[in-house]
Amino acid sequence: MNALLVCDSPDIKLIVRKVLEIEGHELIFSASSAKETFKVLGTDSASPKNDVDLIIMDLAMPLIDGIEACRVIRGISHLKDIPVIMLMDQKNDDSIKQALEAGIDDFLTKPISQTELLTRVRVALRLRSEIKERKENEDKFLTLEEEFKKNSETLSYFEKAINSMQIGLTITGMDGKIIYSNPAEAEMHKYSQDELLGKDVRIFAPKELWKPRNNKKFSKAVSFQRETVNVKKDGFVFPVRLLSDVVCNDKGDPVALVATCEDISERIKTEEELRSSYKFLQDLIDTIPSPVFYKDEKGIYIGCNSAFEEYIGKNKHEMIGKTVFDMGPRDMAEIYFKMDMELFKKGKGGVQTYESSVQHSDGTRHDVIFNKANFFNSDGTLGGLIGVILDITGRKKAEEELKKAHDKLENKVTERTAELIEVNRTLKEEVEERRNIESSLKQSESEYKRLYQQFTTLLDAIPDALLLLTPDLKVQWSNAQASNTFGKKDSNMTGRPCYDICRKGDLPDEEKCPSKRSFKTGHMENAEVFTLDGRHLDVRAFPIKNSRGEVINVIEVAADITEKVKLQVEAVRAGHLASIGELSAGVAHEINNPINGIINCAQILQSKYCESGKGSELAGMIMAEGRRIARIVQALLSFSREKVDKSVLFDINSVMDDSLALTEAYLRKESIDLQVDIASDLPLVRGDDHKIEQVFLNLINNARYALNQKYPKGDKDKLLKITGEKVEVKGEERLRVTFFDKGPGIPKDIRDKILEPFFSTKPSKEGTGLGLSISHGIIEDHGGSLSVKSREGHYTKIVIDLPSGGGREI
Repeated sequence: MNALLVCDSPDIKLIVRKVLEIEGHELIFSASSAKETFKVLGTDSASPKNDVDLIIMDLAMPLIDGIEACRVIRGISHLKDIPVIMLMDQKNDDSIKQALEAGIDDFLTKPISQTELLTRVRVALRLRSEIKERKENEDKFLTLEEEFKKNSETLSYFEKAINSMQIGLTITGMDGKIIYSNPAEAEMHKYSQDELLGKDVRIFAPKELWKPRNNKKFSKAVSFQRETVNVKKDGFVFPVRLLSDVVCNDKGDPVALVATCEDISERIKTEEELRSSYKFLQDLIDTIPSPVFYKDEKGIYIGCNSAFEEYIGKNKHEMIGKTVFDMGPRDMAEIYFKMDMELFKKGKGGVQTYESSVQHSDGTRHDVIFNKANFFNSDGTLGGLIGVILDITGRKKAEEELKKAHDKLENKVTERTAELIEVNRTLKEEVEERRNIESSLKQSESEYKRLYQQFTTLLDAIPDALLLLTPDLKVQWSNAQASNTFGKKDSNMTGRPCYDICRKGDLPDEEKCPSKRSFKTGHMENAEVFTLDGRHLDVRAFPIKNSRGEVINVIEVAADITEKVKLQVEAVRAGHLASIGELSAGVAHEINNPINGIINCAQILQSKYCESGKGSELAGMIMAEGRRIARIVQALLSFSREKVDKSVLFDINSVMDDSLALTEAYLRKESIDLQVDIASDLPLVRGDDHKIEQVFLNLINNARYALNQKYPKGDKDKLLKITGEKVEVKGEERLRVTFFDKGPGIPKDIRDKILEPFFSTKPSKEGTGLGLSISHGIIEDHGGSLSVKSREGHYTKIVIDLPSGGGREI
């Protein structure tokens, strides 16, 4: 007797072996898992791989337990009668019930009793012997019964059964002539039964398939089964499935050949449609870029798409029929198998999404998201699962890199322009240090990568643009700030000429381009450059030389100094204003004394000598004009005083009066029609009245310039209108001052640039481009807004809204 013991315990194996040897049996097969058991038994073959008379199997086994293994064995015809004794750790009614339902013949609980084991082995073997003997007897009985039925059935019944068959049947003599054909055979080939009697059976085959008759060979015909083609009476060829068997007499000599013929046209058509459908579905799933796979209800792979093959580095033929434990590392396989089993438990509608990792075809582990769902057979039973893999390795790395870059950037954005020199010095030291360290970094690639990342992060955090240029002025590398400095939405500048980034394709002037000069001279060069959007850049070029002293690259450092230059220009302008103020104060002082004398003399003349008549009128005119000169002098003194930031409540009318006192004479001289309509009861404004006066003067002068450009001489439309009113904006009380002129207006293509620093429509010697920009900043500092509306060729309207300071009382 040959026994198979399935157990992973060496102690139990030893006990069972000794017990069987006592009984005179051999334990010639041993396995530690269900998988090894299936291999020993040959579950995937049509006949037993080894002669096994008894299986003793442990219930507890890895992956597939003894109950599930027993079900597999009982499902295979040539293994189902082998007795199975199950070893259990303890008596458990539920486990015993499941094991018996799975088909075990007996069970034993641990620890194993020698007597009980021998008894149960004897019973199992005796039962197997009785089953085998009973089966042989049943086979004999069935044979006798079959012969009895054949002998007892009448010929009419036999003929009736044959005639009612849906497939064709033909009986042929040993000479190849048709003895009998049933109605189905005749109808299938479009003959009558009488037409077929006596005909050569080859009438059913196309003539090109006929072979010469060999009676000797035909008399030794044997049974066969094949698919071929037959031809109908009308010549139509169609596919058939033939089954032929030899009829022998009592002596065993063949006397006839019985053949059945089945028209398989529909079957072949259906198979072709199924193949076509399968190919379409496979082609469809192969177009999906994400890896897709599907398994049966046991977790065995049954298919995948091309993306999955490429992803794991195996073709589907290597994968089909295997489990996750055959495909990758065990730690990952255990996770996949556990999740698959949990999904199967969910039944219909079961879906599952989770993050895990997969061993990629390149040998590395990739982070992925699994999306799985159950599918079911047409009979409602669980068919398996289908899964889709989404690789998120790149996304996770990008998220980590983005977080690192963001953290670094937050630590650097607070640095100011004033710190630039120190940062550049530090940068040079870092570059030098990097050159010194590179030789040692060759011995440690991981350390090199870490330092390279730190270096790149530092360069990206510098507030200046850094470009590494090749001799043909193409960008070899750039830091993160470069795209912001040069106003480029696309951060990838590699391979693009530097002049295309800064000047949109204009070739650089060798005398003005610091990088080109640096390549030529081999020294640090610098220059100030204006971009197309009006920003002012300080560009410095540092040469990089090889061991022979040749310049192979240039590092270009570009700092945006727009605000710095703006402040410098403002400082110069403030100095000019201070000088003018000092001069104005001196002039005003010199004028004030004579004017006071003139007014006093006019008063004396009027009171003593010109009490009435023309003389009195002239004296009054002298006094009025003298007071007017005094007011202008007072306004000039007020404007020329040193300005100190302050916040007071002031009347907008007074500020406007002072502004007009300084400009009204020019307006009259230039024939400009000035219309002022400012309500007298406007609320006070809190802020710096001198700065607001500066804004008003700037807007009046801009209007003067525009009107004089359009109307060099007087004209009825040479108009400047100034209005002031109280309005409500978003529920808040505001003071609105409007400057409206009928000048040439502002072209639409530059309208959105007029508030930018250094942008001016005036010739370079007539304006700095800072007036409106500074005015806009002053109004915003006061919590207000300055907006511009214009129609080219017709008018320009500038509206200033200031918050109310609260009533008329100071």
